[in-house]
Amino acid sequence: MNRPAAPAASTARPTGIDSPRSVILLQPVVSAEPTWPLALGLAAAVLRAAGHEVDGADLQFDAIAAVERRVSSRRYDWLVTTALDHNADAVGLVIARLRRLAPSMRVVVTGALATLAPQRALSACGADAVLRGDPEHTLVELIAAAWPPPP
Repeated sequence: MNRPAAPAASTARPTGIDSPRSVILLQPVVSAEPTWPLALGLAAAVLRAAGHEVDGADLQFDAIAAVERRVSSRRYDWLVTTALDHNADAVGLVIARLRRLAPSMRVVVTGALATLAPQRALSACGADAVLRGDPEHTLVELIAAAWPPPP
């Protein structure tokens, strides 16, 4: 089975962006579906259009150690992930591991759990925020409004 490629990073910068943010989009293990998640792909597109640097990782294919190396070697301002009820605790464990490497990185959870049970998403995942419904444009606004990240 071929591993699907994460969306490619863009080096183009729209005019008017003073300080692009660095964002990693993380797909947790959900099922054996070998495709890049559409919701995170849409988020990547709007974040890039707003001038932010975006990377992606899919824990169905990327080992957690590889993601940890990326987070350690690069300063990400934000981590955006999804969670479902059946994997929220596991997502929380991954977030905790990554936060130890990047304590100032803010974490946002989107998707079904964030929409249907936002308190569960916050508590199980240890997120700073959840976005309910379609997150793409709200995510861009959140990142712009909450800058700079906490020390």
